[in-house]
Amino acid sequence: MSKWKMIIWFICLVVTYGCFFMMNIGTASPEASHGNGNPWLLLLMILWPFFMVFYYFTIELVTRWLLATRSKRIVLSFLTLCVIGFVGVFFPIKSKAQAVRNALLGSNNEEYHIGWNQFTNSIYFNTFTFLLSVLLCGLVAAFLTMCILLVQNRREEE
Repeated sequence: MSKWKMIIWFICLVVTYGCFFMMNIGTASPEASHGNGNPWLLLLMILWPFFMVFYYFTIELVTRWLLATRSKRIVLSFLTLCVIGFVGVFFPIKSKAQAVRNALLGSNNEEYHIGWNQFTNSIYFNTFTFLLSVLLCGLVAAFLTMCILLVQNRREEE
């Protein structure tokens, strides 16, 4: 990747993680009375291009790195690590979601325990879901690399 792409990737990384972090902080507590929601969600509508560029460049960066190794064993090891990480990060997200739903059921905001609202934003936008999205980029990059390596091997055999 060129120097400028790396700089853009880093800026998008900071903006994307910062947005995830601020949306998590801005989420209303289940014990609080419902109000105007999370103002950081409005920022998401403005910053979504940074998210897309970050994810695209992350996939490109990981794919280039894996292609440089030219080893199916390394790609499969990376894929396995991403799957293990994906499963490992899923359980804290699931327990956080259950904790938020239980807190809502036990409060005066019981009707908000289902769906996406000002109380459940912390389920969808937190450090774990950011890590989950980066691991998903790694999975996509590993699958792309495996496909590219398989096509290259078939062409070499012909």
